[in-house]
Amino acid sequence: MPASGSSPPRPAVPELARWDRAAWAWLLLLVTIATPLLLVGLGEGTMRPYDEGLYGKLARNALLHDTYLHAVDPSGELYPDFTKPPLTIVLVAASFRWLGVSLAALRLPFALSMLGLVLVAFAWGRRIAGLPMAVAWSGTLLLVAACVRWGRVACIEPMLMLWVLLGLWAYHEALLREGRSARRWAALCGVALALALLTKQLVVGIAVAPILGLELWRRDGRAALPRLGLALGIPTAVGGTWLGLMLQRNGQATLDVLLHTGIVRRVSGFASGHSARSLNELAGIVAEACEPFAWVAGVAGLVLLVLARPPARRSADGTLLLPLLLVVGVLLYDTVSQSLLPWYAFDLVVPLTAGMGFAIAGLVSRGPGTMGTARTALGALTLAMAAVGALASVASQLGAAVLAAAAVLGLLRLDPEQHAGWRRRATLGLLGAAALALLVGELRRPERRSTAGGHERFMQHFAAHGIERVYVDLDTRIAGEHAWGTYYGPHARWQDRPPWRAGDSKAQAYVTATIWPRELRTLDGSQVLRGPGLMALVGGDLGRPPWSSRTLDELLAAGPLTFEAEDLPSQRDDVLVEDPEASGGMARAMVPYRSESNDAFLLTHGPGLRLPAGSYRVELWLRWGCGAVVERPAVVVQVAAGHTNLLKQELACREGAPGPYEPTTFDVHLVRPSRLELRVQYLFGEVWVDRFVMRRR
Repeated sequence: MPASGSSPPRPAVPELARWDRAAWAWLLLLVTIATPLLLVGLGEGTMRPYDEGLYGKLARNALLHDTYLHAVDPSGELYPDFTKPPLTIVLVAASFRWLGVSLAALRLPFALSMLGLVLVAFAWGRRIAGLPMAVAWSGTLLLVAACVRWGRVACIEPMLMLWVLLGLWAYHEALLREGRSARRWAALCGVALALALLTKQLVVGIAVAPILGLELWRRDGRAALPRLGLALGIPTAVGGTWLGLMLQRNGQATLDVLLHTGIVRRVSGFASGHSARSLNELAGIVAEACEPFAWVAGVAGLVLLVLARPPARRSADGTLLLPLLLVVGVLLYDTVSQSLLPWYAFDLVVPLTAGMGFAIAGLVSRGPGTMGTARTALGALTLAMAAVGALASVASQLGAAVLAAAAVLGLLRLDPEQHAGWRRRATLGLLGAAALALLVGELRRPERRSTAGGHERFMQHFAAHGIERVYVDLDTRIAGEHAWGTYYGPHARWQDRPPWRAGDSKAQAYVTATIWPRELRTLDGSQVLRGPGLMALVGGDLGRPPWSSRTLDELLAAGPLTFEAEDLPSQRDDVLVEDPEASGGMARAMVPYRSESNDAFLLTHGPGLRLPAGSYRVELWLRWGCGAVVERPAVVVQVAAGHTNLLKQELACREGAPGPYEPTTFDVHLVRPSRLELRVQYLFGEVWVDRFVMRRR
């Protein structure tokens, strides 16, 4: 018998095969697919006001004051509303410094974290169940909705889970090795958990708890102490050092921010009810985040993963870390914490996709007996249901479901001994068809069709030209201080008056949502920049007015006023397209894919410009078509002066494809000077809007 306190003999563990050509080839293919999926078009779309705005604003403050120990406000003092350690701010600030301030630079550290997470899943999946699981797990993680929803934006969860998963994989490797090799892997685990701690303080516990639970279950005694000391000692030392520096610099305020606000209030729930968790809310978010896969398949896959391990080996490796990660995440977010934000679900998606990957890998590496059959069946059904869900915007789901069911049934009915060749070919065919369907569905996601908004374009332009003193008009309706702090920096002012009315001759730029026509020429020599839904004046002498009370009368006397559709705002950011037939080379267009249905929305509105009283003729240049449908309206055109509707008219569907642009003319009369609204509401069919042209009658 072993001596008291010593560990029992370790069962023999099969060595993992070295990385061969097949493994490297699959890894290269994964990187080739994942890199463009995660990085191409990273700067498109509009910024999310809360998290993205917060990280961007604090990174710009950090660059201004060269302070990176903690978040600071524009004056350089401790920022009390950021309750996390500074790693995210440091990485975003570094990205801004190297690449310039832009939406792409803001998102890049988080997108690279998502890419790293996919690669770690590949490596750990290969350790757990070989190359098939490596490919299946990493591919599933790459193609779930959570990847594009939170992996391509400035969201902290992919970065946190990168370090957590890296740490758990490293600990798994340390369990299987001895001597110096085991210590190196345990040290890597410690470094990864230290980075997780510097990302999101005590949430690193979702990795620590599985490690401690596994060690208690293994009961290795003193043999576990060296690896535990490295794995947990390194993050403890790093976290303690950082906390000590914080206390030295900020005193009691450190504990108020990090412990009371950051942990206690989140766990107990905010007094205001903000982000309060409701029953089954987390389950609903997880279901959406796992689309087009079913999250219950991930739970079933993890159960099979544990049951399929021989008892002796189960006690020798870290396979149990995956289901324990899921259990701890559920306990934390669905039981202990009374507050919930949607991206918390990402922490559960990672182990769930591991379960799905293990099941799908069973199609290639089927195990013996009933357990192997169950794994193969679960993998086939998981993949088939996901493929059907991914094709929702491309093909009939019912038709796809019937074909998928027939394919799965045919595959499972083939005898693995008598029809080995046919079964192998059928399996490869099912895997290839499913992979193609999932990629098509991924590329059809609305998030991948968005274009950068006006603020995002101005942010990059101003930063590149050293423009810091920016007046941002309240009519831009920026959602809070985080957003405008990121867009325009710590020196920006968000006010209800332009700089010439505030008497600020040092202003470098003025941003407004009031759109002047293309014919505008300023009096102060400032340059006019235009973006979707916004206009900016840059340079010149903004301490004096760039136009006078007679400017519009003079423009109207000289000719028509032109408002290009690409200058006007829209209720969607995926409808700005290049069009060589449009007068400005761009148009607002809604082009449904096949018979895809869309809710009504304002394709264009604005410009919000105050026009003189009088009679006007409005020309709307557009083209539209509805295929074979003719007996329903395609668009509604509305002209409003302030809160008064001057005109509202439906344009009926036209059969066939859209023809060339042509004017639709309306006459309106302004009784008094009023702010003009030109609205095109999309209803049905394919609609392209080029411009509005206004002239006096």
